Amino acid sequence: MPQKRVVLAVHGGAGIILRSALTPEMVAEYRSALQDALSAGYAVLDRSSRDDATNSNKAAVRCMEDCTLFNAGKGSVFAHDGHIRCDASIMSCSFDKAAYDSRDASCDKAEDDIISSDKESSITTSGAIAGVGNIQNPISLAKAVMIHTPHVMLIGKGAEDFARQLPKEARRRWKQLVNVRESEKEEQQEQTQQVMKVQLDHSSTSQQEGSDMLRDKKFGTVGCIALYQPDSNENTYQLASATSTGGMTNNVITALATHQSLRLEYKYGYDGTSSAADNALLKKALEEVIFGTLMSEDHAGEQGGDGGAIVLDKDGNFAADMNCPGMYHGWVYEDGEMETSIFWDERVTKQ
Repeated sequence: MPQKRVVLAVHGGAGIILRSALTPEMVAEYRSALQDALSAGYAVLDRSSRDDATNSNKAAVRCMEDCTLFNAGKGSVFAHDGHIRCDASIMSCSFDKAAYDSRDASCDKAEDDIISSDKESSITTSGAIAGVGNIQNPISLAKAVMIHTPHVMLIGKGAEDFARQLPKEARRRWKQLVNVRESEKEEQQEQTQQVMKVQLDHSSTSQQEGSDMLRDKKFGTVGCIALYQPDSNENTYQLASATSTGGMTNNVITALATHQSLRLEYKYGYDGTSSAADNALLKKALEEVIFGTLMSEDHAGEQGGDGGAIVLDKDGNFAADMNCPGMYHGWVYEDGEMETSIFWDERVTKQ
């Protein structure tokens, strides 16, 4: 029986996610939230219109931004100064499938050489925002940067000024939301400023506080990757990836948020998340997942931090892996069947 293709996958962050810290009800709640995001993305992907991979990414990530379980959008955490600052990015690449398939069959060139020589056969676009504090759905603003500006990234006030020029749908403000969460902000700041530490999503410190405390916290950088091919007989296909994060609790104003990474190449795309102090760990973890030489326990985490990745190639092959106890993630097949995974022993190294 032919293997079913995966067409879309999402993640909600990786780190010290332990069964002992999550009640069955909480596990069910997270799985349901992942399924909601998969459904939102798949519904758009199934409309068979141009640019579906990008739009499906936006739909899935928006759904996760609207869910307070995840550290993005509504669930974003408060920085050291009591403000919310979000980052988001989205990327799309369209390819000539016939050209790449012929090269796969006849060429022994190194992967980097193939990518370099075939840049003219693909069209890549991207958009990103950083340090934005009053947009409920940062991923919508990142996509607007990609479509409506010549820039790759807008930051802080410049991004917010740009947002005010957009239709209302793309600039929903959350002043009321912040006011409603004022008590939560004070609690977060009191807990973290007592020890003057930045708290990463799914950090070991937060996970040790028990399930009751976990329910009230906002964890999880989110991301999505999608594959779209209008027709199985068509020679073109599209890969798109998107990611969004609500930062780190007690983060200082000038520091970057939790590491997020996305990349599209001629055969695959990936979306990764990390709470590493150095982006080198995330880069290494992604390379290990993508090229199939998965980290051994002897080397995983030796650079510090926790990370994971979801990977999808042009043929619908899917993989996910991590160097930590868990990563909230899920995937949907082309027929609409969905699966979700949270813990390390549930991971899918190839699908």
